[in-house]
Amino acid sequence: MPRYNYECGLCGVCALYTLPMNTKPEKCISCDMTGSLNRSWGTHTITVLKTNLPEGEQPTGTITKEYIEENRKILEQQKNEAVSDEYEPS
Repeated sequence: MPRYNYECGLCGVCALYTLPMNTKPEKCISCDMTGSLNRSWGTHTITVLKTNLPEGEQPTGTITKEYIEENRKILEQQKNEAVSDEYEPS
């Protein structure tokens, strides 16, 4: 997705928004005012990733982190079981 710089006309914060083409951010990330953002061509200080997910759906990164944490716990449990088991010498 393309990235655009927007500057708030009220608080002066300039931020980089990642948005689908032909869309504009609704609110300023600093002061939460709507309708105060103007596209600018300068540097940015804050990066904002905006996604249009259906209600109740989580971003892929969040889901991936949850699976990693769940599997980390399972692996730790399996490791502890393996350490506690006694094996016969072969």
